[in-house]
Amino acid sequence: HVDMPDAEKDKRGIDEYLIRLSLGVENYEDIERDIIQALDKAQIGEIV
Repeated sequence: HVDMPDAEKDKRGIDEYLIRLSLGVENYEDIERDIIQALDKAQIGEIV
């Protein structure tokens, strides 16, 4: 979304806190586990 005008980002509800995930055909359970693990580490202050 880097090339999208600010007005369009606002219209779509896109802000600087958006986390965009681009996923392929991986096992969704593996991806979910990875995301949960990363968020858990981020909450306790570890570098992810």
